[in-house]
Amino acid sequence: MTWIRDPRAEPPLAWHRIDGLDGYPEGATGVSLTEAVPLNALLVTVVGADGVVAQTTCAIKPGTPPPGADWAKAYCAAFTQITPPTK
Repeated sequence: MTWIRDPRAEPPLAWHRIDGLDGYPEGATGVSLTEAVPLNALLVTVVGADGVVAQTTCAIKPGTPPPGADWAKAYCAAFTQITPPTK
């Protein structure tokens, strides 16, 4: 499971799962978060157990964040595979 914390919401509603998004790699073994351009976005990179690397961008919009699984659907695109070549 991969969770994102949105500090605008009160706990426990501040935590949101993003592993339900389309394209999420199977058996995540690593996650990287980076501030993306524009600066109101979060770039999430996930490595799966089989070596697949996938990425999504979550654009944070103003206002009260939606609860639960709706957060990921409202703010994040589907994951896109970006696995580097092996040669």
